[in-house]
Amino acid sequence: MVLSGAGHGLPDPNCDSGYPIEQLVRELGEEHREPLREFSTMRASVECPEHGIVMYVVDVERYVEQQSSRSR
Repeated sequence: MVLSGAGHGLPDPNCDSGYPIEQLVRELGEEHREPLREFSTMRASVECPEHGIVMYVVDVERYVEQQSSRSR
């Protein structure tokens, strides 16, 4: 079961497996689409028939932390 909310100001995931990439793009911005796709291939993700590629909450937290540390 996915924990509610990944922190970092993100809302609760839209899928029982975690955050669909489309939800993350809506929240983080279109410029994150390709980096998220690349990141999801290096991490565990699932293909949900309803939501497409879904990243687990823990991986989304890692992604957001990496992006935050790069922008400093």
